[in-house]
Amino acid sequence: MRKRKNYRKSSSGQGPSLKGILSVIAMILICGAACAVKIYYKEAADNLLNKANQVAKKVQLREYEKTNLANQSKRFTKKDYIAKMNAKFNLGLRNPSPGQVVRIDGASYAKRDERSDSLVYAYVD
Repeated sequence: MRKRKNYRKSSSGQGPSLKGILSVIAMILICGAACAVKIYYKEAADNLLNKANQVAKKVQLREYEKTNLANQSKRFTKKDYIAKMNAKFNLGLRNPSPGQVVRIDGASYAKRDERSDSLVYAYVD
């Protein structure tokens, strides 16, 4: 059987060498820096997610307002609503004569209502 060689422990023989201590400290510092960078980027990603959610809520609110305004516009421009307000406030408005209302034909001129298949009519004086 072979005999084992005796290796020197450290120069002073007292404990771990300075090189070993520095390498352990360097590893601890590298791990700490990696953890700090990870925490920093996770916080930045959370902040971006919160801002994106806020923007999405604002967009959703604007879409809701847009829908409500479109519905109000349709309600306020209906013939019976205008006639009712005319009678309520005694405005003295009269209905247009048949020659003043013209149906616009053609794809380039007629706009289709989004919620129905009816064409938009124009009043001509």
